[in-house]
Amino acid sequence: IKKHIGGRAHEHPALQFFFGVGPDEIESDKAAKLYEDASPINHLTKDDPPIRLTYTGQDEPSEKAGDGMHSQKFGTILKAEMEKFGISCEMIVAPGMNIDEHMKFLVKHLRPKT
Repeated sequence: IKKHIGGRAHEHPALQFFFGVGPDEIESDKAAKLYEDASPINHLTKDDPPIRLTYTGQDEPSEKAGDGMHSQKFGTILKAEMEKFGISCEMIVAPGMNIDEHMKFLVKHLRPKT
């Protein structure tokens, strides 16, 4: 998180609860291993389903703890890795995404082939 996003995204308060680490462990080797194990990019296989990532486009670094946790930078990195496996990954960066676009993606990829 700190490497790819910068700022104070790595200080998001939910990380302590999610990973079961205390404030003094948030940047420890123990926490780093947990972060790596939880990252979807480390579990990709060629038979994974397609995904659609949507971001608002507001991706400027901030000094507020936790800001940037849902950065489109993560999506860019994940998309590049998925492409290596031939997995479809649509990444949309636009404010106010229309629900119809999400539904079209789901129908395209989840409708049974007849």
